[in-house]
Amino acid sequence: MSKMFVNVIHRADRGAAMLEGLRFQQDEAHRAGIRTTILMSYEGLCDPDMIAYVQSQHALGDEVGIHFHNMMCEEMLPYAESDEQAIYLHATSSKQKIIDRIFEVFQDQFGFVPTAVGGYILDTEIVLYIKEKYPQVKTAITNCFEEGVKMFEGNNGSWYLFSDGGPWGAFQPSKYHHLAPGRNEQHAIDLVALPHLNRDMVLALTSRDDYFASHPANVMRAKANDGPNSPYMRRFIDQWIEQKNYNGFAYYSVFVSTPWVVPGNIFVDDVNHSRALYIDSLQYLKEKKERGEVDFVTMTEFAEVYKELVPVGTPEVNLWKDILCGTKRQTYWYVDAYFRAAIDLNIGGVICDFRPYVGEVAGDMGPDTDILWDGNYPYVIAREHRGHSGHRCRIQYGELSASIEGVRAKGRVAKSPEGKQQLIVEPIRVQVGELEVTLESIFTFVGEGRIGIERRVLELSVPNASITISEVFDGCYGTTDYPENMRGIELTAASSVTDEVSTLPYTYRSKEVSVEAPSFVAATIPQISTRISLIPFDSADRGSIKEGVLFKPYFKLMLEQQVQQGGAMRTWLTVEKQ
Repeated sequence: MSKMFVNVIHRADRGAAMLEGLRFQQDEAHRAGIRTTILMSYEGLCDPDMIAYVQSQHALGDEVGIHFHNMMCEEMLPYAESDEQAIYLHATSSKQKIIDRIFEVFQDQFGFVPTAVGGYILDTEIVLYIKEKYPQVKTAITNCFEEGVKMFEGNNGSWYLFSDGGPWGAFQPSKYHHLAPGRNEQHAIDLVALPHLNRDMVLALTSRDDYFASHPANVMRAKANDGPNSPYMRRFIDQWIEQKNYNGFAYYSVFVSTPWVVPGNIFVDDVNHSRALYIDSLQYLKEKKERGEVDFVTMTEFAEVYKELVPVGTPEVNLWKDILCGTKRQTYWYVDAYFRAAIDLNIGGVICDFRPYVGEVAGDMGPDTDILWDGNYPYVIAREHRGHSGHRCRIQYGELSASIEGVRAKGRVAKSPEGKQQLIVEPIRVQVGELEVTLESIFTFVGEGRIGIERRVLELSVPNASITISEVFDGCYGTTDYPENMRGIELTAASSVTDEVSTLPYTYRSKEVSVEAPSFVAATIPQISTRISLIPFDSADRGSIKEGVLFKPYFKLMLEQQVQQGGAMRTWLTVEKQ
């Protein structure tokens, strides 16, 4: 493929102002030579003027589908079981009634079943029901990507968009959680899931990422514009185009609902500036198309291309740099059907976010579910939510030690000889007392829940010195900033010399167990049906497990090995279902 595929998506809502805004958007898209996808909300389907206009646009070649937003209006109340505004927070039976009603009205007005639908969040039972009842549907916007805890807090607790932990791009969703990719065709739902918007993949970890997205007017909310101009927005597009070099393609969504381009939006200081930014984003993408870097497609067209060229469960990576402030910060992301991981190169290459999909945790929401509102996929590492968590490397020399976290690193994407995705962290210098250590780290993502981690000691300022390298996994589990009950977690360590397995149940009493010549150290977390292990590639000198206390409720897995100049420590980080 080696292109970035762009969807330009507009939502059609009810009212004269919304119609005026949609006309502006459609006219500008057509002026740029773009066919759009128009998603009709239920309110839009109840507006004769909006329907007539969208029908005229469909006759020109634009795609028309359904969006499950702005649905809870007077016309819907006889069909829904509550006046809940978000479809994913309705009970199962109410979700189905709402879906059926919207599809019924859509077919009455347009004469066909749409192949593209969307919502801020569509949980698994919604997607499964739509695909079973309306098999014509080929693609669905199912998530926001990382609009969770920070989004909720930033909106004064008013936007229940809990969807942390999923892929940032296109994927075929699993049958158990809308944020987890399927492993194969039997494991996946037969449609292509898309994010609501693309995000700044550095700021997704550190900020409210609804500020920094492929929604051009969002940059006004972030104050990342100078009136009608935003160099940041153009850098954002360039950075997404660069991702095609790592994956063979990239996906990009320009989804701007009409309130952003009509007077009266509280986030927009000047609607003319908002419109100018929208026009500039489309024209800049048009320039990229003329250079052969971009293709404009409808949602369904992209889904057809994606399904043809990307097998179910194919990994995707993202290497993102700071394009807002121009620092040297980088973040690397990896996702497949077994886990999602983020590595922060600003702190030496620490795994700062880790979501183990292997546990197959359910994500359906609503008043008839156990989780009610929390559609986040659980983490075992989430440094931005739980600051002590992370997988890091420590170096000890004599009585002194230092972590890679104190050194900014730079990374590059590569492939192993077997064709597996790699992140190569370029050599960093770590000062341990009077000893300077030059260390190179390589992460190899081999699939099926395994990461190979290699620490190469390229140089020591004292050439004949010996150092101890430690792989340290500080973990927990959860979906928000707050700690969960860790009781029930079991830590284990096994020795390859004695074949004994030591077990440590989590009791919040800072107990620790060490073994010589470990064959593995592991944590089993029954709450998310997941086991995490550190396994020596060849051998290690020592392994340990440790439980935390209530003030620091984490578990620690550690492997240690003595290494000299020119040597290396190699470790497997694995996740599996328990």
